[in-house]
Amino acid sequence: MNKQKQIHFKGNEDFLARIDDYLDQLSIYHKVFTPFLSPAEQEILQRYVGKKVYTTFDGGYPDAEYKRCLLSYEDKQIPLPIVCLHAIYDTKYYNLSHRDALGAMMNLGIERQTFGDLIVEHGDIYIFVSKDIAGYIKRELEKIGRCPIQLEESEAPIQKEIHLEYKTHMVSSLRLDALVASITHLARQKAQALVHDGRVKVDHLVVEDLAHICDNKSILISIRGYGRFMVNDTGRKTKNNRFVLEIGKYE
Repeated sequence: MNKQKQIHFKGNEDFLARIDDYLDQLSIYHKVFTPFLSPAEQEILQRYVGKKVYTTFDGGYPDAEYKRCLLSYEDKQIPLPIVCLHAIYDTKYYNLSHRDALGAMMNLGIERQTFGDLIVEHGDIYIFVSKDIAGYIKRELEKIGRCPIQLEESEAPIQKEIHLEYKTHMVSSLRLDALVASITHLARQKAQALVHDGRVKVDHLVVEDLAHICDNKSILISIRGYGRFMVNDTGRKTKNNRFVLEIGKYE
């Protein structure tokens, strides 16, 4: 493993070793499908492999958070082996939550990386799983909590509802500590403590550098204890030379 990269991704050494294993497999089989990866793992994988190989990410529907990745030496459109399972249940007597569905899946004794997003909206539950484990889940997952369910494969297009409440912020700098202070309404010193303590992520990765410049057009900032925020730079400035940002909080 490249030591410079290991330093750059400090704290993720185990996952980097997994990526090296994927690359070893790729040299033999010429294409590799990873398990489902978290957003942070996707970001690390993309940065780690760079332009050495082609990467295709898919979670089974647009805007998926957990995704599998196809690693290959050729830029080909190959469908990733993902199955969408739709849980049918009696909504008159049960009101199931995302936590209920996740708990039921984990109680099957399978690893988290074998399935991706779980969408629980308007009485429907959709679970995106690796194709090789779909049959097992269909046989074994008969209840969520005390609620009897029936699982069937679905090819209907899924669109997850994303709700953000936007507010306008004006900041003197695009430094990370300045953005965190504005988002949390904390004094700059207390905002800096959040960054130093590793409680702030930028585009899914922990950033502890107070002076990190968030100069992309749109970035995702997660602050433990405060939530997730989409930060959009409007490109405008006030008369006092402050940056005008539109910041949306995920509900």
